[in-house]
Amino acid sequence: MDGIADFILFIHLIIAIFISAGMVIFPIGGLLSWRWCKISA
Repeated sequence: MDGIADFILFIHLIIAIFISAGMVIFPIGGLLSWRWCKISA
């Protein structure tokens, strides 16, 4: 299996979870994703 393809599928799964969770806890999910992107950058 191509590692890149698996990684992309994994990211899509995480995004889907974040979106569905964000419907309930949007402020918390938004803050966590913002901080994660900030740290990763």
